[in-house]
Amino acid sequence: MTGYFETLDRIKPPTMRPAVQMVGDAAPGVGGPLGGWDQVQQEQAALVIDARDRTVVTVPIDESGLHEEAGLDQNNFITRLRGQLVGAEEANRNGQFWATGDLNFGIGSVAHGPLNWLHQGRHIIGCLTEAQMRTAQQADGKQRPPHIEAESMIWSWIYPNETRIIREAAATSGLYYSMECISREVQCVGPNGCNRKMAYLDAYLRNERACEHVRAKAAVRRLINPVFQGAAVIVPPIAPGWADAHADVVQKASHNESIMRFTAGDELLAAQILAFAASPRS
Repeated sequence: MTGYFETLDRIKPPTMRPAVQMVGDAAPGVGGPLGGWDQVQQEQAALVIDARDRTVVTVPIDESGLHEEAGLDQNNFITRLRGQLVGAEEANRNGQFWATGDLNFGIGSVAHGPLNWLHQGRHIIGCLTEAQMRTAQQADGKQRPPHIEAESMIWSWIYPNETRIIREAAATSGLYYSMECISREVQCVGPNGCNRKMAYLDAYLRNERACEHVRAKAAVRRLINPVFQGAAVIVPPIAPGWADAHADVVQKASHNESIMRFTAGDELLAAQILAFAASPRS
């Protein structure tokens, strides 16, 4: 069971102004505004009530100005990432390959998958939130093959050390994604391939049911119609399987950017919302 002060440290931003008073005057176990509570605990900046069937946490709201966001800022608790997860039509350094149709099939399984630390399956630090197919333009003007761009969020309030390392890696362009997936079949392709298809597990185990090229890791392995099961955050000195799987920290959007996204780029509607927000309040 999580302790009271541990919970409080997680929910309270370090800059929060102390301001709250004890609510209610009922003795422990005596009926009160919540129909009776077992325990009421107070700290300078928060009130925690352990009721019979729920825990209620009350924290003060910090308004730094009429036109500033008020209350708890979720950006104090999560870190958002965006980057290239997996590319099509070119093999990665692990000898894995996806056709564009394979990524179109599997993209629906990306969102809501777990995000782990350095492929440590039990060290989950966040989750993938969105995925879109993209085609990037290189500096020489050529179009890159399609790839999946993914957004994710990290629970910084639970994993502050990992968050610090992630931000340092992003500042030096050393932050990467690394996808995790399975597929129904694997096909032996590439210059040394025989085009034979085999079950994913046979190819993974490289047993006698896999072709000789796959067993020897001498050919590229196409993962046909994959199901993505999550991803990992990769930081130096570890390198990702796909060299272009760069990720970066997404900065907090400004009010104007948030409103433009909300209005789907409708500048007139956005201007009306901004004017309303700036108008005197009764």
